[in-house]
Amino acid sequence: MNPIKFILAIPLLLIVIGFLKRKTYFGFFLFLLAIIGLLLISFPDLTTKAANFLGVGRGVDLLFYACILMFFVTSIMLYKKIRIIEITQTKIIRNLALQNAQKLNNPDGNISKEN
Repeated sequence: MNPIKFILAIPLLLIVIGFLKRKTYFGFFLFLLAIIGLLLISFPDLTTKAANFLGVGRGVDLLFYACILMFFVTSIMLYKKIRIIEITQTKIIRNLALQNAQKLNNPDGNISKEN
């Protein structure tokens, strides 16, 4: 086994160990990705065979296309999460502003119970 295989396998093994500690949907995805990575590191000809089956010239090209696809999927997921955070922040700030406005309008400083 080449030294590069050990260097590439260590982070993937750490991901597998991390999954065993926390069991989440994202962790399960990383676990599967790490297992696939370990298989591809151990048997590099698998990528070439898969690429030929899918009509891509080389295994490296197939991995490159997969990385581009994963980048787009990750970007969309992050955008959705950021958008949810923005909406939540807007609701919190709006509620705080309304509460402060009610305190200013109420002379004794208590929040009025008017709806």
